[in-house]
Amino acid sequence: MSARPLPAWVAEFAREVRGVRQAPGGIALSGYSAGGIGGQAACVFSPSGATLDQWTESVAVAVGWCRRHGVEYFPVGSASNAVLGDVDGVLMVIGPAGPRPPVEFAGTLVAADTGIPFAELARTCSVQCLSGIEFGLGMPGTLGGAIATNAYSEIVDVEATRDAGSAVPNRLLLLDGLYPRTVTRQSMARVVDEVTIVNNQGDVQALPAAELGYLEPHWSAFLSGELGAAVAVSARLQLLSRSAADVERFIATYATTRKVDEQPTGQAIGSVFVNSGYPRGEGADALTDHEAWFTDADELIVHAFADQVQRHEPLREGGISCNLACPCFFANDGTGTLDDVLRLLERIHAQVLAASGVSLVSGLRFIPESLAPAWARKPPQEYRQWRYRLYQRMGTDAIREDPTLALQYIEKALDFSPGAPVALFNRALAFACMDKWREAGQALAEVRPADGALAAGKALLGAQAAHSLGDYEEAVTQYEAFLASEFFAPDAENAALADAVRALADAAHRHQPLTLDTAHPFHPSKIDLSD
Repeated sequence: MSARPLPAWVAEFAREVRGVRQAPGGIALSGYSAGGIGGQAACVFSPSGATLDQWTESVAVAVGWCRRHGVEYFPVGSASNAVLGDVDGVLMVIGPAGPRPPVEFAGTLVAADTGIPFAELARTCSVQCLSGIEFGLGMPGTLGGAIATNAYSEIVDVEATRDAGSAVPNRLLLLDGLYPRTVTRQSMARVVDEVTIVNNQGDVQALPAAELGYLEPHWSAFLSGELGAAVAVSARLQLLSRSAADVERFIATYATTRKVDEQPTGQAIGSVFVNSGYPRGEGADALTDHEAWFTDADELIVHAFADQVQRHEPLREGGISCNLACPCFFANDGTGTLDDVLRLLERIHAQVLAASGVSLVSGLRFIPESLAPAWARKPPQEYRQWRYRLYQRMGTDAIREDPTLALQYIEKALDFSPGAPVALFNRALAFACMDKWREAGQALAEVRPADGALAAGKALLGAQAAHSLGDYEEAVTQYEAFLASEFFAPDAENAALADAVRALADAAHRHQPLTLDTAHPFHPSKIDLSD
């Protein structure tokens, strides 16, 4: 790109929009990347403003101009988890350079522009004894980057777990925050109240958190493409008021959990790989060994490069290196190139896949997208389906012994496959196993009409819920529907079971309360419905 003349629109853009940088042959992007690596852009735009309204207007003017003139634009923050190639358009740097509005506090609500460094905002909030984004202290990017990637971290108090007399749970349970007594999971999904964007048309729009697509860590409507080329310009966060001592404890525990002291300083890029991934090839559906299938990226990389770990030898391609004590960061010694980054990415991905059968997911953003290796593009549907099956299986396995834990697994499954009928049914089943029949009935109402075993299971559990709540006529109707279902064909094998259901229906007909002990063949803990 450097050999080509600048497009004619660059001069006009610079005349009509404030905050544009241009240079003969284009702007080198290495200075706009935390990793010190980049191609060139036709020009660079940076917003400014003394208030949030002025800051927002600055971005809206630039986006509106680009939309009217058909010029492509690429919003970034500090590019701490981005790989920048040649950009034949505008690189919009929504970062810390230039005049920025101050952070605004209103009780536990915090409003800030998205260009503020996330670590700076975390420190500012901690001074105000506001908690919820302490994990930002170890992140090199901006608030905007954290919002767009649904950044998260787990703060694990392992000593508290041991002191409570519990075995330390496996990393999967820790990461998903299923032990809230000893694990604090912080994420943008938990604190974002509203995000103001400049949408594809250049209009300013306020989006509530529910519209940001925060289904899982490292995923959002910004990354999925649902918001197109929208630019996040400011955000309102809902934090928690805590004592100064609690905030300091969170910060200290986070630093230990995330190995903050081992993260590279200087020029570096983070979130190279994230704690997501999926098994591929033979055995990909063997989900019984939950610990073996957990995709902790650090652990998988360390396992794949065990020889280098023993020798305390970093992985290196050209000027880019990866310290295996903190393998999801790449450091640049000042001579690294884009090709070095891509070669090291490919090397690590290939060796982990060969060693463990897991295809790592990269947290990097590639600009333009054509730079990304095929495996590093947006997480495929295959991954989401696998994650759904994993949590669904774990939920089914836990229903009998620990329905409360099972319910949390099932909710995670529904994050990956919203509306999945079997998961919705199992959520109702978990409530029933806890004798929460009203909640079970409400959950059953979300299960859309179905055939076969699901229809039969819904009729039986619906009958028990109605019976327990004193709706005897509905209970009788549902018991009869279960007996008439094709799943429960009358034969010698089913005769005793049919008699047990008829006894329940007779009790409902006589307006007698539901009595089910755990030995009953149709106690909720005996119902087994899986994909």
